[in-house]
Amino acid sequence: GKVRRFETTPEIAAAAKTLNEEQMNIVVKMMSIPTRALRLGATGVNASFALANIARDMVSAAVNSKHPIRSVAAIKDAAVAAGNHKSKQYAEFMREGAGGTSFDIGREASRSTVEQLRSRKNATTNAKYIITHPDQMMRAVEDLIGRSEEFGRAMQYYGNKKAALKEGLSEADAKIYGADAARWNSANFSRHGEFGMVVNSTIPYLNAGIQGSRIMMRRLKERPMQTTGKIALLGVLPIVTSTLWNISDEDRKAAYDDISDFEKEGNIIIVPPNPVKDEETGKWNVIKLPITPGLQGITNIARNGVETTAGTEFDVGKALAGIIGTATSLKVGSPREVANQMLPQALKPVIETTTNQNLFTGNAIVPKSQENLPAADQYGDYTSGTAMTLGKALNVSPRKLDNII
Repeated sequence: GKVRRFETTPEIAAAAKTLNEEQMNIVVKMMSIPTRALRLGATGVNASFALANIARDMVSAAVNSKHPIRSVAAIKDAAVAAGNHKSKQYAEFMREGAGGTSFDIGREASRSTVEQLRSRKNATTNAKYIITHPDQMMRAVEDLIGRSEEFGRAMQYYGNKKAALKEGLSEADAKIYGADAARWNSANFSRHGEFGMVVNSTIPYLNAGIQGSRIMMRRLKERPMQTTGKIALLGVLPIVTSTLWNISDEDRKAAYDDISDFEKEGNIIIVPPNPVKDEETGKWNVIKLPITPGLQGITNIARNGVETTAGTEFDVGKALAGIIGTATSLKVGSPREVANQMLPQALKPVIETTTNQNLFTGNAIVPKSQENLPAADQYGDYTSGTAMTLGKALNVSPRKLDNII
């Protein structure tokens, strides 16, 4: 019946707190591995994606920047900064706090050890250290891929710095102005709330979308006429023009209609005259230009509006979802889109295998024509040999194994 008071020393309390933080860090680190692997495999280790990423960043930055032309004019300094990390351009870029990529938010800060520092003596010792330390190998690949993002940020830094110098600011103030532009004209990945690191480590690209929408809304409030004009010029005009071209000819329209909505929603599609379909892959010989995610909600409304001239019904629900997505970055067009955006990456393979649907594209993993086949026989011309071998040994669908991989 007596109430007893337990008092602990500050040292014990600090030790207990450290233990809890260490346990949480281990959990977060384990949960982050699928997310980091996704960024490497699905987006990063891919030359075409890296080039598309640069294009998307340039459009996004042009919409948000006060000096878009000067940013483009700074392409030389940006290329040197991103391409040569020993250059004076890169040193200044990082010294002013203008750097950072989407990979940084999903991994803990690098802790240099004596062994690691010694490994940097030359290229051979550095390569040997990376190969013998798997975590460092992943970090090294991330750093290499991240240069496409650094290029876009460096353009903003040097372009806006030069604009500030032209307006009469001092060198020191111009550097501050350029660094602020580099952080805020592209998505500021380092900005997040109390649980931001946990969310960023387990759910890919969620914070990137939030920060992208936030800065666009900020620019619309600060410079409504200029920002609206750039959205119209860089987003709406290209999608309207290309869609009108695609549906104005019977052969082009037939090819265009055969392309999935998923592809149309994320890209400007240009169908050539006399289009040809590859029967093995099911793909048309079209030109596909990526649309920056922050503009997709608006461009899809414009595209859907143009398509109504060819008999397609205007989708009010998708238009509303596009407006919400532009303002908040939330994908609310369907339950599948919500799940894809909000679920931790570690859970998606299980859910996709169970539901037989890829949450990102919405496509069936195993097509209807193969659903009734034995699991080991569910494969196609482009199914990997690894999945075929494992599928046969485990009596599991090779298509589903490929999707997990």
